[in-house]
Amino acid sequence: MEVYKRAYAVSLGVHRATLAFPKMEQYALADQLRRSSKAICANLAEGFAKQTRSKPDSHGSFRWR
Repeated sequence: MEVYKRAYAVSLGVHRATLAFPKMEQYALADQLRRSSKAICANLAEGFAKQTRSKPDSHGSFRWR
């Protein structure tokens, strides 16, 4: 949860910083930076949701899905 909170804070910082970009960059570089910073939070949430144990593999150890 702490990592997600920090990633979210960084994402907000990136969004605020991109608001100061020149108008010409608002639709290209700034948009890409915003989307990529939001993707970090989305990937963390998705990875957390997939933390279920599966059946033991052929070596008898558990693996994360």
